[in-house]
Amino acid sequence: MLRSFIGLLLAAAVVPCANAAQSYDNCTGVITTLPATISTQGTWCLKSNLSTAITTGNAITVATNNVTIDCNDYKLGGLPAGDATNAVGIFSADKLNTTVRRCGIRGFSYGILLSGANNAGTLIEDNRFDQNTYRAIEIHGGGHVIQRNRIVDTGGRPNSGSTVAIQVTGSESQVNDNLISGLMVTNAGGLVVGINATGGTSEISRNMVTGLVPNQGPSRGITVGNSKASTIRSNVLLSGSLLMGYGVNASAGNVCSENKIIGYNWAFVGGCTNGGNNSSRK
Repeated sequence: MLRSFIGLLLAAAVVPCANAAQSYDNCTGVITTLPATISTQGTWCLKSNLSTAITTGNAITVATNNVTIDCNDYKLGGLPAGDATNAVGIFSADKLNTTVRRCGIRGFSYGILLSGANNAGTLIEDNRFDQNTYRAIEIHGGGHVIQRNRIVDTGGRPNSGSTVAIQVTGSESQVNDNLISGLMVTNAGGLVVGINATGGTSEISRNMVTGLVPNQGPSRGITVGNSKASTIRSNVLLSGSLLMGYGVNASAGNVCSENKIIGYNWAFVGGCTNGGNNSSRK
């Protein structure tokens, strides 16, 4: 919903870009301290690495529609809060057209959490996530694109029963060209999942998932569960040691093709329609 006023809630020190350098000419403003709340539509940029020790709440809250956060390859850090943090790197609820690009997001419980069934049109691209303790990316709603992200060393939250790199619960989304490396869980018997995309009518393609480290529990490379009409194509799921879990879990209403799966006890479960050229070995 378009806002009729220009405002910035000051939990965020955000300053105008009136005299910005050329590379920042498209910035509506610059985020200079954390925590920050953005309530003005436009492109909000980082010009330096930022860090916070908050253990609850959000480093950046997106409070309006049509917001782009461009970190320009700078870091958004929460490591000072420790592994037990409940803080979120970037958060919004029921917002449209949120974009996050070129951010290094590390040390939060959730790297990005965009909640609410009305959340739509999200673009998450070209980011690096590392040392987030529970979820690197979790997005609700539908019509999202998550592409070309590197997600490294996720997990470590105390007393956690699961760790997921990318979780998308909405339909009509794309999860493509992401690298996921290193997932661990603290509780014995806990679950580790590379990509959990359960909304249906989606594409999960050309992702690489490796380095899943369950704690005596199951592993899932990619799961779409009982959702329908998704394609799971050209993904590479690798483990150097045999995992007690499955590479792809997808029902017969989905199509799996050209996937390469190594090191899972079960390559495919759920009856996914074979679109051809899948290969697997333990």
